[in-house]
Amino acid sequence: MISSFSATMYKLSSLYQQNNQSLAGSYQRLATGKKFQSPSDDLVGFIRSANYKTQERDYANIKTNLTTWSGGLEVASTASGDAYKEISRLNDLVNLSNQTTDHSLQDAYNSEFQQHVTTLQNIVNTTVFQGKALLKPATDGSEVISFNLNPDASATMSIDMRITKGVGTYYATTADIITPLQAVDISSAGTRDIAGATTAVATATSWGQGVMSKASGYVNSMQSQANVLDTIVQNIKSVDSSISDINDAEEMTAYTSADIRSQSITAMIAQANISRRSILALFGMH
Repeated sequence: MISSFSATMYKLSSLYQQNNQSLAGSYQRLATGKKFQSPSDDLVGFIRSANYKTQERDYANIKTNLTTWSGGLEVASTASGDAYKEISRLNDLVNLSNQTTDHSLQDAYNSEFQQHVTTLQNIVNTTVFQGKALLKPATDGSEVISFNLNPDASATMSIDMRITKGVGTYYATTADIITPLQAVDISSAGTRDIAGATTAVATATSWGQGVMSKASGYVNSMQSQANVLDTIVQNIKSVDSSISDINDAEEMTAYTSADIRSQSITAMIAQANISRRSILALFGMH
């Protein structure tokens, strides 16, 4: 009979240990919200989750780069708008000078013209982002910026701020835009050249419109692509969550059941100990 009690106690102790392990595991899962903490908990699930987390980080890095350059292009968009305002004023001044015979006014218009050309040149020279001169890129394409839109580089995006001048040719901002404007003379002097001024301003206008269009177009495109990346990341997170995150309701039910079993087993062990002492006392073995 005593050996029977010993066997029962052994089984109860074993059940108690197993249940406590289950209880501890359930508590940890509730505390972390995760089904597994290491490969030993669920090797396949751990590997799948790790792969999705890698994808999530890769897409997050791509979006960071995209957002960074979107900010740079917003600067270029604002600057190109400012440049176009200067060019528009240059056009007004040429027309005003052409419409008057007052030499003092012609000279004043010419002076203001060159002031706006200087302002335009400053805008062009100072619109730089991460070492790239966005409003006066090299015509050979060496400053075209490319970056990946997905981790395997199967989709890319390029930023090319060069403005087409003709078939296969591009405006060199300084040589084709700024220098001709600096040579303009709409004063009353003998070198007055309204036709040349009109041509120089028309060329600058075409360039300015092209820069504004490209900059704003890139900003819109990058914002749309950023939204696409957000959707991709959210989908990856959702799949990863289904693999690694617990179901709170189910896990709480499991925890409650394990806790109840623990209390029951503890009570049974206590009762068995009382019964064992009674038997031993009966046989005078205490």
